Amino acid sequence: LRPPPGAYRVRSSVASVVYKRKGLNMAGVRAGIADLARGQVLKVDAEIKSTEPRYIGDLMNQSPFRNSVGSALEQLQVTGNVTGEFHLNLPLNNNKQTLASGTIVFDNNQVALQTPKMNFSEVNGQLTFSNDEINTKDLQLIWQGLPVGVEVKGIDKPDYYDTDIKLTALWEEAQWLAHIPLPLRRYTLGELPWQGELSLHQHHQGGFSYNATFFSDLANTQLLLPGHYESSQSQKNALSIQIDGQLEQSNIVLNYGDKLH
Repeated sequence: LRPPPGAYRVRSSVASVVYKRKGLNMAGVRAGIADLARGQVLKVDAEIKSTEPRYIGDLMNQSPFRNSVGSALEQLQVTGNVTGEFHLNLPLNNNKQTLASGTIVFDNNQVALQTPKMNFSEVNGQLTFSNDEINTKDLQLIWQGLPVGVEVKGIDKPDYYDTDIKLTALWEEAQWLAHIPLPLRRYTLGELPWQGELSLHQHHQGGFSYNATFFSDLANTQLLLPGHYESSQSQKNALSIQIDGQLEQSNIVLNYGDKLH
């Protein structure tokens, strides 16, 4: 049997990307076509050894996923080496059905979200990608010295690449009060549970926008405000924050119950 036209050329090209991409440390690369008579699919599997995240970003920016996964990684600037794996299924007779997938494993990394500016440390967990979709698993991090659980999902939409980030936290009193100015600490007591959703939009025609919502029912949190702002036994005041912004400006709306805006 003869391989289909271009098989050697495609195989050579993929091997070149895997082996020679500057700075990307891959090992145990396996590439081959299991059955030339049926399917004619080139499969590549590789382990990503400890490497700098920017080289993974470089690989994405040289692929068809530059404006999707590549742009998302640019917004989530990661420092500290990562590990993972990479898989490629390339039908030689129909490259539109190519499937590139993989996993990036974080181990006490740092992430600098570019807009809005937020710096995270001790980032642990996994980020997976399948063509232009990204997801995370068991992602935990530290923000301003406080623990936060994170779930990320990214998908390409007609006008922009949409990265949705869900945040959850339950901060003990001693943790979050340390971030309150000393003169105000006597007005706050208890643990602070909250949830948030942040959506980042990398527009295909250029530009960036985002929106975010943060909410806490303040169920076990006491805010010792003036009498007409205080919660009662029959009615608890929740705290909500809504943010809409672009690269140069943001609008913030804060509501405490229906009395303070």
